Amino acid sequence: MSLARYNLRFLGTSDSEDTRGIYATSDGIGNQIKLQPLAPDLQEQQTVHSLWNFLPGNIAEDKYRVVLDSDERKELSWGYGEFQGNGPILLSGSDESTGIFFLRKSEHQEQNVYTLTLDVDLVGAAAYAGVKDERLEITMFPITPDICPPLWKLERP
Repeated sequence: MSLARYNLRFLGTSDSEDTRGIYATSDGIGNQIKLQPLAPDLQEQQTVHSLWNFLPGNIAEDKYRVVLDSDERKELSWGYGEFQGNGPILLSGSDESTGIFFLRKSEHQEQNVYTLTLDVDLVGAAAYAGVKDERLEITMFPITPDICPPLWKLERP
């Protein structure tokens, strides 16, 4: 199982049609990451290899959605879960893929910093598509509600 860690720090926003979105930097990797608005027709979008979708805001009450895919020619596999405090969320996908989704308060000195950890154990169609077991760990630094629409997708570099 591979482990990918991203520490995201808010950089700024753009309203240009070509670059619209929120931008963040990934500490320790050096790649800029773009947080784009999640389009209503997400199921029609099969160009992003991996999408990690989450609802920022009240951590204790948010619902999280994770889309797992490693091949743009394959259908997206979906997982849903609700976070009700520190602990895991079991995700189930339409193709029988499963994952364990952890969200915990970070020990970081800054307030309202959370770490999202996703252990992906894929079977069925996703495994057939060549998706490997993988763990993705994201530390999300605060993005204030006045600049953050309700739902975003995270594109990994």
